[in-house]
Amino acid sequence: MQRQSWEQLPAKQLGGSTLPASVVWMSDSGNLSQVSHVQVVMRVTTILRSLVVASLVIAGSAIRASSQQVDVIRGQVVGPEGKPLEDAKVTATSLSGNVNRSARTDKNGRYTITFPGGEGDYFVEVAAIGYAARRFEVKRTADQEILVADARLLRAAGQLDTVRDSCCRREAPSRRWSARHSESCWTARST
Repeated sequence: MQRQSWEQLPAKQLGGSTLPASVVWMSDSGNLSQVSHVQVVMRVTTILRSLVVASLVIAGSAIRASSQQVDVIRGQVVGPEGKPLEDAKVTATSLSGNVNRSARTDKNGRYTITFPGGEGDYFVEVAAIGYAARRFEVKRTADQEILVADARLLRAAGQLDTVRDSCCRREAPSRRWSARHSESCWTARST
């Protein structure tokens, strides 16, 4: 079959516009074949439908992936001198679900807390022995992947109550250390 241009093909009136009655189409095998205009429209329509369906599937999976986002809260806890605090307890609480997740800081004062399906809005509370606890809010802005929650703790100024040793009585002036008692406990023995 000889390849023809659009001008050489017989024209047909459809809806007021002149269209060729047949078109030259190349098949997968590389052979040229003549197909009707209706067949070309059907093939193009099928391809467009496939593209629309694929686009919707991709968009739907992207929406599901964004709703199942994992929030990562990271930070460092330091003391008033700027030195890292080891073994401080960090607790993050989601505002809407009131779900708690906790972590301890490492020797560098760093911690990481993850919230699967996170909402992006949390209260973070940091506590360490000898330091005043601190609580603050952390919110995701825009498309943040990691929420940073650093904290500087101040020393706690507190006074302990009087400590009383009730391990044993101290009666006699002559006292000897007894190995079976703790260091803070003396026993009175007569010599």
